[in-house]
Amino acid sequence: MLDERGSGRLVVTPPDRGLSWSDDDQRIFVGHAAAWAQVVATFVDDLNAMVREVPELRGYFDDEAAVERHRLQAASHLQGMLEDPRDPVPRLRSHQVGMAHIAAGVRPSWYVMAYNRIFPAVHQLEGPDVALPPLALIRRRWLWDNCVTLDAYHEELDRRAGTDPLTGLANRRAIEGAVLAGGRGRCALALLDLDGFKSLNDRLGHVHGDEVLSQLGRALNRAVRRSDLVGRLGGDEFCIWMPDVSAATVTDWCRRVVGALPLERLGLGISAGVALQPDDGEGFAELYEAADTALYRVKRAGKSGFALVASDVVPWGHPLP
Repeated sequence: MLDERGSGRLVVTPPDRGLSWSDDDQRIFVGHAAAWAQVVATFVDDLNAMVREVPELRGYFDDEAAVERHRLQAASHLQGMLEDPRDPVPRLRSHQVGMAHIAAGVRPSWYVMAYNRIFPAVHQLEGPDVALPPLALIRRRWLWDNCVTLDAYHEELDRRAGTDPLTGLANRRAIEGAVLAGGRGRCALALLDLDGFKSLNDRLGHVHGDEVLSQLGRALNRAVRRSDLVGRLGGDEFCIWMPDVSAATVTDWCRRVVGALPLERLGLGISAGVALQPDDGEGFAELYEAADTALYRVKRAGKSGFALVASDVVPWGHPLP
């Protein structure tokens, strides 16, 4: 998973369930590097022939230069399989191949169909003059690489299923999952509703309104703790799932977060309602209803304030009772 607020490093988990690779396996495989290079060259020739023959694939390549670039990329990927699959670098490379396929619109079935042609390439070269790695070893190395590449498809689909397309924040599905997973000790669900957004949207148009929502989403994501999860539940309603908090700390954090937002520049305000887990409920539906009730108490009291389920409404600029 990519940590956008942290180091930006991508950590790819090895698909080691049911797979194995030993130091001896690596030694044997690398010991056949020259023969493997022949396999790669034969495979890439066959792959390029397939690209030209299959209409669905041919549409991805504008000219011979694009075909040649693909040839070099495929050869580099397969040649990289000489590296130990237990190491992070080859795993990351294979994951990036999967992500490149997703970006290009390549289906997983097309990838499997194409890369399974490595075995005909192996059989084509078999003979007394070519010392190939054992076929069982090739199959395990290819399967390991294939699993990492195809995992990228699943991870990206899972990410998209839990992401709000406008802001890139978590959506309701992802927030519900975080609530279900829980956290250490008391947690909090804060609902944030923009004051004045409808008027701004009507006055300046939906394109400007969408940009404002995106700006606020980015600002929220920068303002929260690493352990928090920011989401957009729809319209101008945002939320923050905060693990390991208390009534006092969640109040302090909400003040800090709201204070970091460019609300004055945008001509907006925020009303917030917060529910605590397990005090106000366990599941998302219970917590959402409780936080929503607190939020509407803030709205009825004049907006631009904050309330816990069990506390009075406090305007942002006022001291806590």
